[in-house]
Amino acid sequence: MLSEEGDAAQALDVSLDLMRSSSASVNGDRFISIVVNNAAASLADAGRLLDAARFYRSIAGPPGRRRNIANAAVYDTLLTARHNLATVLDELRQYDEAFLVYQEVIEDKTRVYGARHPEVIVSTLGLASVLGKIGQLGEAERLADNAFADADSILGEYHRVTMYALDVLASLAARSGDFLRACVFAERAHGRRVDALGPEHPSTIEALYNMAVLLAGAGNIADAVEKLEQVVKQRESTLGAQHPKTLIALTKLAEIRPPDTDAISHARRLIQESKPRAIDARSRIARERLFEDPTDEALGFS
Repeated sequence: MLSEEGDAAQALDVSLDLMRSSSASVNGDRFISIVVNNAAASLADAGRLLDAARFYRSIAGPPGRRRNIANAAVYDTLLTARHNLATVLDELRQYDEAFLVYQEVIEDKTRVYGARHPEVIVSTLGLASVLGKIGQLGEAERLADNAFADADSILGEYHRVTMYALDVLASLAARSGDFLRACVFAERAHGRRVDALGPEHPSTIEALYNMAVLLAGAGNIADAVEKLEQVVKQRESTLGAQHPKTLIALTKLAEIRPPDTDAISHARRLIQESKPRAIDARSRIARERLFEDPTDEALGFS
C-alpha cells in the first residue's frame, strides 16, 4: 500500500478520491472529516506542511459552503480543520493568510460556542502569535493577556491551553526585547508542566528548551547552558542523537556555549551525519494543533 511505502500524502489523495467516487462527501460525513483532519495534523507535525495545508483546504471548502452545513458535529470538525490550517500557514510564514483564517475562525467559534469557550481561547492565542510576527505587538499582547486570564480562570492553571498561553506570552515578550519578563513566563510554563506532566514529558522538555533560549537572550549564559545540556541529554535518550529536535538543541548549545568546550565539534559531527532536512527551522515551532476523537462528541486537544 502507499501508506506502507511511506508516501502518506499520496495515500491520503487516493483515499479522498475513493470517498468522492463513492459519493461520500468530506463536508457531509463527520467520521471521514475527522479521519482526514487528524491525518493532515499528523502530516503537519511530521513537517509535511504543504501536504497538510492542501488537505485542510479540501476539508474546509469555500466560506459559503461552510455556513450552509446544518450538521453541528460536522461544522465543529470543519472549525477544527480551519484552526489547524491557520497553524500550518503560520509555520509556512504565510502570516497574512494565517491572520485572515484565524480571524474568521474566531468569529465563527464565538458565534457557535461563546466568547470564553476554550476553542475560542486557543485560536485567539494563535492569532496573537501571528500578530507578534507581523509587528503588531501591542494588540498581540492584549489578546494573549486576555486569553491567558480566561484560560487560567475557566480551565485552571495546569490545563494545556493555559500553559500554551504562557508560552505565547513569553514569545511576545521576547519579541518586544523584554527577555527578563519572557523568562518569567517561560519559567512558569515549565514549572507547571513539571507539576502536571512530569520532568521527562516531551512538552516539559520543549518548555525547558524555550526557557534556555530565553535565558541566553537575557544574558544568563551559565543557566542557559545548564538547561540546554539537560535538554540534549533527555532528547538523545528518548529521541536519538540524530533526531531533528536533538540537533536543534545541540546547535543552540554550540552557539551559546564558551568555545573552549567540545560542544561545537560534537554538534557539527552529528549534523553532518544527519540528513540535510533534519534541522529545518520549522521543526522548532510548537503549535497547539487540534485532533478529534471520532467516537467522542466532546472537543479535545491533542
